Amino acid sequence: MWQVYQGILRGHVERIEQCGNRVVITAAGVIHDMRADGTVQRGVHDVNQATSRAITVAAAFRGGRLNLTPNGGLLVAVSR
Repeated sequence: MWQVYQGILRGHVERIEQCGNRVVITAAGVIHDMRADGTVQRGVHDVNQATSRAITVAAAFRGGRLNLTPNGGLLVAVSR
């Protein structure tokens, strides 16, 4: 379980499950199921319900963290 205690996302809770390089993150009724192998093909493929835009994210473990990079780019958007 991961929870935000300060800031604008205070109270936000995520359940993070892992088996090998498979990671599932569940939060606010959304399930992100991915392989943390650095590829877009096996990363996150979701749809933003507010905008109907596709969300494509590569996931990889680096330095003990799970880094999520939109469209497999170089910029890390989220790290856990």
